[in-house]
Amino acid sequence: KGSPEAIEEAIETIGTSLNELRSLSKLINPSALNNLSLVEALQQEVERFNRLKYLEATISYTGASFFIDNKKEIIIFRMLQEFFTNTVKHSKASKLMVAVDYSNKVLQIVAQDNGIGFDTSENSIKKGIGLSNIRNRAKLIGADVKITSIPNEGTKFSLTYIN
Repeated sequence: KGSPEAIEEAIETIGTSLNELRSLSKLINPSALNNLSLVEALQQEVERFNRLKYLEATISYTGASFFIDNKKEIIIFRMLQEFFTNTVKHSKASKLMVAVDYSNKVLQIVAQDNGIGFDTSENSIKKGIGLSNIRNRAKLIGADVKITSIPNEGTKFSLTYIN
């Protein structure tokens, strides 16, 4: 039978998981994004990773944010969530850095992990539904997205959106 310590730890883990599930469901719900700026939503994701100790995540932002249509912000956020999910699931990364820069109606976001990387040649990328989701979403809003990866050095997601 389980020791009291092990049971206590299991209860704590379940409690933490439920709280994380709640905060995740708020972020999955697009109406939650109506009350948050893109940067605030990304900040919450970064804080969630740090709380769960998946990896050490940081976010920085420069420039003065400008209005971007809410539907487009949600699409940008979804692309980043997809990248974050891939980082957590596949990359074995210990660090994730996100940099957001607003300048002269240009939004640039770079997210980079220090994971194992992957082969970005055309034939291997086609298999990844997540990456094609990112590309399709970028086309939808006229954003330019590049995903570059170097095996054993990590993966980088770069988005440029001109308002």
